[in-house]
Amino acid sequence: MISKEFELIREARISKIRSSLGAKRAEYATDADVLVNFKSGAACLKTSPEKTLLSYATKHWVSIQDMIENLPIDGSINPNTKEANLEVWNEKVGDVINYLILLEGLIQERLSGK
Repeated sequence: MISKEFELIREARISKIRSSLGAKRAEYATDADVLVNFKSGAACLKTSPEKTLLSYATKHWVSIQDMIENLPIDGSINPNTKEANLEVWNEKVGDVINYLILLEGLIQERLSGK
């Protein structure tokens, strides 16, 4: 892949992150606490918000692992499989990236004592 192509992928991903985290915020967060979903989940599961986030993110990571396992070694792609769909790849990769950003927020909050 040439540099220009990768730059386009990078910039598209950054735009998707902004859009996705903004849209999901209304569904999973409050103005008072954008990480409340993980804290509420932690209370239900009797664990930490970070472990709750990890458990939520694991579903997406396992899906990516399955998709990687289904890739042929020779570099070809079967267009008839769900895994070959670039839209599915983009969604799953984006989900994991978003969870890592949210984890960074939880860790920052914990270590800053706020």
